[in-house]
Amino acid sequence: MRSSSHREVLAWVERLHTQGLPLTVVGTDENGTCDVADLDLAGPTLMVIGNETTGLSAGWRQACDTMARIPMAGSASSLNAASAATVVLYEAARQRRSRTA
Repeated sequence: MRSSSHREVLAWVERLHTQGLPLTVVGTDENGTCDVADLDLAGPTLMVIGNETTGLSAGWRQACDTMARIPMAGSASSLNAASAATVVLYEAARQRRSRTA
């Protein structure tokens, strides 16, 4: 989904919450509070990935229920947005497969 502002998406999230859907909004950041593998991504989740240069805007950061980090070894501190999204989506798919197995 592409939106001109986080406000449009967050209004949609609020409508889902009002309908009783337990949607979790997860942002990614190299300084996130927990590793992405430690989060429960098996339920309804909106993943928010910032760009490589500036990351997430203040509005998105504030809207996230949690900020996750992708643990990395070596001297690199971050991934590009496409790579970060791939890692997080893979982890969500892995968790969902393991719950149905």
